[in-house]
Order: sequence, then C-alpha cells, then structure tokens
Amino acid sequence: MAGRDRWCTVELVRAGRVRARCTIGGADPVDLAAIEAIARMALAARRLGYALRLTAVAPELHELLDLAGLGVEVQGEAELAEQPIGLERGEEEAHLRDAPA
Repeated sequence: MAGRDRWCTVELVRAGRVRARCTIGGADPVDLAAIEAIARMALAARRLGYALRLTAVAPELHELLDLAGLGVEVQGEAELAEQPIGLERGEEEAHLRDAPA
C-alpha cells in the first residue's frame, strides 16, 4: 500500500476461524466514509453468517468507530461488551408521556 495509510485489517470469522483477511486504508485521513464502508461490510458478513473482526486498528479509526457506536470486534475483544456483529439493531419504544422529538 505505497503512499497509503493502513487503517486496519479486516477479518471474516466463522466458527472461531478466520476465513478471509484484507487490509484497508487510504491516501486521505480516515473519515466517516470509511466507517460506512466497514458498517456495510459488517452487515454483509452477518447476512452470510460471519462476524467481522478488525485488527491492527489505527488510533484515528478506533476513535471514529467509538464515536459512531459501531459494535465491531476490535483486536479480538468486543467493544463495550457488545456482540461482534458489526451493527446493532435497536428500536426505541414510544411512551404516551414522552415529549415529541
């Protein structure tokens, strides 16, 4: 990756085994477009029955992942006790006493 910064290594994991691995990075600083790409990869991986794990994560990418709340497995441990699935599903429950947003 001459002339490019390495942001992380992405691994597809199933049944505890790494099934595929690639390194991602870019010539520009890491941004939210990279986070979106990782989220899309995580979603596609989950649909196929894989977990997405990131290793060798650059500090800038790690900060953006935390900011975005993306629950991917980073360096072998799930962030904030989340499942290493890449995306979180959630729905908010509306209550009659809640103020409209």
